Amino acid sequence: MTRLTAIVLTGNCQDSLPGCLESLDFADEILVVDSGSSDRTREIALAHGARVLEHPLERFDEQRNWAQQQADTDWVLFVDSDERVPPELAEEIRTLLTSGTDADAYSMPRKNHFLGRRIRRCGWGSDRVTRLLHRHAVRWEGAVHEKPRVRGKVGVLRTPLTHHSYPSISAYWDKMQLYSRLAAAQDFQRGKRSGFLRMAFQPKLLFLRMYVLRGGWLEGRHGLVLCLLSAFSAFTRALRLWEHQLGASGRSLLPEGPPVEAPHQGGHPLSILVPTHNESANIEGVLDSTGWADEVLVVDSFSDDDTVATARRRADRVLQHEYINSAAQKNWALPQTRYPWAMVVDADERVTPELAREVRQVLASKATHQGYVIRRVNHFHGQRIRHCGWNRDRVLRLFNRERSRYQEQEVHADVEVDGTVSELRHPLLHFTFRNVDQYWPKIRRYTDWGSSQAYRDGQRSSLYQLVARPVGRFIKMYFLRLGMLDGTRGLVICTISFFSVFNKYAKLWEKDLDTSGLHGTVKTGSSSE
Repeated sequence: MTRLTAIVLTGNCQDSLPGCLESLDFADEILVVDSGSSDRTREIALAHGARVLEHPLERFDEQRNWAQQQADTDWVLFVDSDERVPPELAEEIRTLLTSGTDADAYSMPRKNHFLGRRIRRCGWGSDRVTRLLHRHAVRWEGAVHEKPRVRGKVGVLRTPLTHHSYPSISAYWDKMQLYSRLAAAQDFQRGKRSGFLRMAFQPKLLFLRMYVLRGGWLEGRHGLVLCLLSAFSAFTRALRLWEHQLGASGRSLLPEGPPVEAPHQGGHPLSILVPTHNESANIEGVLDSTGWADEVLVVDSFSDDDTVATARRRADRVLQHEYINSAAQKNWALPQTRYPWAMVVDADERVTPELAREVRQVLASKATHQGYVIRRVNHFHGQRIRHCGWNRDRVLRLFNRERSRYQEQEVHADVEVDGTVSELRHPLLHFTFRNVDQYWPKIRRYTDWGSSQAYRDGQRSSLYQLVARPVGRFIKMYFLRLGMLDGTRGLVICTISFFSVFNKYAKLWEKDLDTSGLHGTVKTGSSSE
């Protein structure tokens, strides 16, 4: 009888892997090729008796080609960790290998699920994948959504593979970021280009094709959410390609300049608080612009890059504290400052010489108010944004900490000051967006917090929230607040804002599914739909 190796490619798959491995017990060998998981993926695989190898993931085709060469058998079956081989498919494969194969590879239908529900439309209903193959007859091609090139005949299996592709919206976003990063790098190497037209129209055309032409609207809210997430995936891929083009131009997206100087003029001394997490690209710049203060305190939430090492060379003090949310972090950090008057400056912000001198003058005059609002000049991908509503940005950052406290809320918490508040004339520079990889964790975190806060406040999801609120946000920023005048960057800002609002309410809807018991992920080897 022909022997079979089942191959599973993994990367932080501890939740989905157990059910996958259980469904593969019919194979003679299970080979897990891990790309460097930081969770219990390797431990789970080893406990199940699988052979585990580690290989860095750079492209999915290279990962599959490398993995199949490590198998001890000629015939291999590729199964992703979020897929299940039902008993009927396992029996069909075993019968085929026992009676003799008449092809070099075999395709099989695949039943796709999204948030625990079988999706029959959106283009997902007729999905076929080639996964059972003779490893010497197949080579994979494509950095992402890789396809097998078969030297020989491709046979057909009848029984479907079960695919629980996205058990949560956050899982979709995480996978989308990986796929879009690899796909954009491949596009750039092939000479493809992106810009305003591609980012404006390609996501919309994909949504119309999936939702209207391929019947996604018949899937209810599952179809709407899936089609909009797919559209944002296309947008992110185009945005990353555009970023590759900006990087190739050699333009610096971060400001450079000499350290800011503003000598003490008497009056109140000042502590500047700089919260950080993995800010190696920003830390030197922000410390250059704040070194004029009487104390610079960096409070880091356990960065794993060289942020802390750099800060210890430049700042007066560096403390580390576990991050829960922005308000909690600052409320913990402010009492650690040496002086009552404090100024909060984020790592992606810069204090101009004019603002530094104005702060000194205010404190030298004994500060007749207890807090001061500062206008922010926002930059996106190295360019100042004058519209989209960003020109109205004002933040309360200079205050007497003994009479101030951040609101106890997870998202966009403001400072509450016991006393009068005035406004400074000179702005703070804000370089908010360097690239998708830098900005994505912030979007994910804010939408998680926003949906959780809304759920605790008693809000429940509705079709209006999923559709009207994101569309309304885009219209307000792009048309009413003239984001269109900021060119490509204005389009990107308004589109990201659209999907951030949508993502918040999609996650709120997901919480409703969890509560109602309509949202579940199959973790066993069953073929349940």
